[in-house]
Amino acid sequence: TACAISIIAVVQLFAVNALGLKALTNVYFVLPEQIRGAGTYAFLRESGGIVKANGFFLRESATLSIVAALAAIIEFSNRARWAVLVILASGLLVSLSGSGFLLILAALVLPTSILRLPLFVLSAVAVSGVLVLTYQLQIPGFEFWFGRVTELQTPGTSGYARCTPNRRSTSAR
Repeated sequence: TACAISIIAVVQLFAVNALGLKALTNVYFVLPEQIRGAGTYAFLRESGGIVKANGFFLRESATLSIVAALAAIIEFSNRARWAVLVILASGLLVSLSGSGFLLILAALVLPTSILRLPLFVLSAVAVSGVLVLTYQLQIPGFEFWFGRVTELQTPGTSGYARCTPNRRSTSAR
Protein backbone atom coordinates (compact mmCIF):
# COMPACT_ATOMS: atom_id res chain seq x y z
CA THR A 1 0.00 0.00 0.00
CA ALA A 2 2.81 2.41 0.85
CA CYS A 3 4.47 1.69 -2.51
CA ALA A 4 1.22 2.31 -4.37
CA ILE A 5 0.69 5.59 -2.53
CA SER A 6 4.30 6.61 -3.23
CA ILE A 7 3.87 5.98 -6.95
CA ILE A 8 0.60 7.92 -6.92
CA ALA A 9 2.38 10.77 -5.14
CA VAL A 10 5.11 11.00 -7.79
CA VAL A 11 2.50 11.10 -10.57
CA GLN A 12 0.39 13.54 -8.54
CA LEU A 13 3.25 16.01 -7.99
CA PHE A 14 3.91 16.15 -11.73
CA ALA A 15 0.23 16.19 -12.79
CA VAL A 16 -0.83 18.93 -10.38
CA ASN A 17 2.19 21.24 -10.67
CA ALA A 18 3.28 20.75 -14.30
CA LEU A 19 -0.02 19.90 -16.00
CA GLY A 20 -2.29 21.96 -13.73
CA LEU A 21 -4.74 19.14 -12.95
CA LYS A 22 -6.09 20.61 -9.70
CA ALA A 23 -8.67 17.80 -9.35
CA LEU A 24 -5.78 15.48 -8.43
CA THR A 25 -4.71 17.67 -5.49
CA ASN A 26 -6.65 15.62 -2.96
CA VAL A 27 -9.41 13.03 -2.81
CA TYR A 28 -11.34 15.52 -0.64
CA PHE A 29 -12.17 17.67 -3.66
CA VAL A 30 -13.46 14.70 -5.66
CA LEU A 31 -15.70 13.16 -2.99
CA PRO A 32 -19.36 14.19 -2.69
CA GLU A 33 -19.95 16.71 0.08
CA GLN A 34 -22.02 14.22 2.10
CA ILE A 35 -19.09 11.86 2.69
CA ARG A 36 -16.17 14.28 2.96
CA GLY A 37 -14.14 14.12 6.16
CA ALA A 38 -14.20 17.15 8.40
CA GLY A 39 -11.12 19.26 8.95
CA THR A 40 -8.59 21.07 6.86
CA TYR A 41 -6.33 19.61 4.23
CA ALA A 42 -2.96 21.35 4.01
CA PHE A 43 -1.54 20.88 0.54
CA LEU A 44 0.00 24.19 -0.54
CA ARG A 45 3.67 24.82 0.20
CA GLU A 46 3.91 28.14 2.06
CA SER A 47 6.98 29.17 0.08
CA GLY A 48 7.31 28.62 -3.64
CA GLY A 49 3.64 27.98 -4.41
CA ILE A 50 4.18 24.27 -5.05
CA VAL A 51 1.29 21.94 -4.38
CA LYS A 52 2.83 19.21 -2.25
CA ALA A 53 2.17 15.55 -2.99
CA ASN A 54 0.08 13.71 -0.46
CA GLY A 55 -0.49 10.49 -2.37
CA PHE A 56 -3.97 11.78 -3.31
CA PHE A 57 -5.66 9.78 -0.54
CA LEU A 58 -3.81 11.11 2.51
CA ARG A 59 -4.71 14.28 4.35
CA GLU A 60 -1.29 15.96 4.33
CA SER A 61 2.12 15.51 2.78
CA ALA A 62 3.54 14.88 6.26
CA THR A 63 1.36 11.75 6.44
CA LEU A 64 2.77 10.58 3.10
CA SER A 65 6.28 11.22 4.42
CA ILE A 66 5.65 9.23 7.61
CA VAL A 67 3.96 6.31 5.79
CA ALA A 68 6.81 6.07 3.26
CA ALA A 69 9.45 6.31 6.00
CA LEU A 70 7.84 3.64 8.19
CA ALA A 71 7.48 1.32 5.21
CA ALA A 72 11.12 1.97 4.22
CA ILE A 73 12.32 1.19 7.76
CA ILE A 74 10.33 -2.05 7.80
CA GLU A 75 11.49 -3.02 4.30
CA PHE A 76 15.12 -2.22 5.06
CA SER A 77 15.14 -4.23 8.29
CA ASN A 78 13.33 -7.26 6.82
CA ARG A 79 13.99 -7.89 3.13
CA ALA A 80 15.78 -4.80 1.79
CA ARG A 81 14.47 -5.13 -1.77
CA TRP A 82 16.09 -2.19 -3.52
CA ALA A 83 13.24 -1.61 -6.00
CA VAL A 84 10.78 -1.23 -3.13
CA LEU A 85 13.18 1.05 -1.25
CA VAL A 86 13.59 3.28 -4.33
CA ILE A 87 9.81 3.59 -4.71
CA LEU A 88 9.40 4.47 -1.03
CA ALA A 89 12.29 6.95 -1.17
CA SER A 90 10.67 8.68 -4.14
CA GLY A 91 7.41 9.00 -2.18
CA LEU A 92 9.40 10.39 0.74
CA LEU A 93 11.13 12.96 -1.47
CA VAL A 94 8.05 14.21 -3.35
CA SER A 95 6.19 14.78 -0.10
CA LEU A 96 8.46 17.79 0.49
CA SER A 97 8.08 17.11 4.20
CA GLY A 98 10.78 16.40 6.76
CA SER A 99 8.65 14.25 9.05
CA GLY A 100 9.69 10.99 7.41
CA PHE A 101 13.34 11.99 7.37
CA LEU A 102 13.18 12.64 11.11
CA LEU A 103 11.59 9.24 11.60
CA ILE A 104 14.30 7.47 9.60
CA LEU A 105 16.96 9.45 11.43
CA ALA A 106 15.50 8.38 14.77
CA ALA A 107 15.36 4.74 13.65
CA LEU A 108 18.99 4.78 12.59
CA VAL A 109 20.45 6.83 15.43
CA LEU A 110 18.52 6.09 18.64
CA PRO A 111 20.14 3.40 20.78
CA THR A 112 18.44 0.06 21.23
CA SER A 113 20.51 -0.87 24.29
CA ILE A 114 22.74 0.80 26.87
CA LEU A 115 25.81 -0.64 25.12
CA ARG A 116 24.97 1.39 22.02
CA LEU A 117 24.81 4.70 23.89
CA PRO A 118 28.34 5.83 22.89
CA LEU A 119 27.49 5.07 19.24
CA PHE A 120 24.31 7.13 19.66
CA VAL A 121 26.23 10.14 20.98
CA LEU A 122 28.77 9.87 18.16
CA SER A 123 26.00 9.48 15.56
CA ALA A 124 24.03 12.41 16.96
CA VAL A 125 27.10 14.65 16.81
CA ALA A 126 27.90 13.51 13.26
CA VAL A 127 24.33 13.99 12.02
CA SER A 128 24.10 17.41 13.69
CA GLY A 129 27.41 18.39 12.10
CA VAL A 130 26.27 17.27 8.64
CA LEU A 131 22.97 19.17 9.00
CA VAL A 132 24.70 22.37 10.15
CA LEU A 133 27.27 22.10 7.37
CA THR A 134 24.59 21.46 4.75
CA TYR A 135 22.57 24.41 6.03
CA GLN A 136 25.61 26.71 5.98
CA LEU A 137 26.59 25.69 2.43
CA GLN A 138 23.12 26.71 1.15
CA ILE A 139 23.03 23.92 -1.43
CA PRO A 140 20.32 24.53 -4.08
CA GLY A 141 17.34 22.25 -3.60
CA PHE A 142 17.72 21.91 0.16
CA GLU A 143 15.97 25.22 0.88
CA PHE A 144 12.67 23.31 0.68
CA TRP A 145 13.55 21.58 3.95
CA PHE A 146 15.77 24.14 5.64
CA GLY A 147 13.31 26.93 4.80
CA ARG A 148 10.88 25.27 7.19
CA VAL A 149 13.00 26.46 10.13
CA THR A 150 11.92 30.06 9.47
CA GLU A 151 8.28 28.95 9.62
CA LEU A 152 8.60 28.40 13.36
CA GLN A 153 8.36 32.19 13.85
CA THR A 154 6.05 33.01 10.91
CA PRO A 155 2.35 33.25 11.91
CA GLY A 156 -0.04 31.46 9.58
CA THR A 157 2.38 28.67 8.62
CA SER A 158 2.13 25.02 9.61
CA GLY A 159 5.45 25.16 11.48
CA TYR A 160 4.19 28.07 13.58
CA ALA A 161 0.90 26.29 14.27
CA ARG A 162 2.70 23.15 15.43
CA CYS A 163 5.10 24.98 17.77
CA THR A 164 2.72 27.55 19.25
CA PRO A 165 0.38 26.53 22.06
CA ASN A 166 -3.30 26.79 21.18
CA ARG A 167 -4.61 30.21 22.09
CA ARG A 168 -8.02 31.71 21.69
CA SER A 169 -8.10 34.31 19.02
CA THR A 170 -8.99 37.80 20.11
CA SER A 171 -11.77 37.95 17.52
CA ALA A 172 -13.54 34.97 19.13
CA ARG A 173 -13.93 36.75 22.46
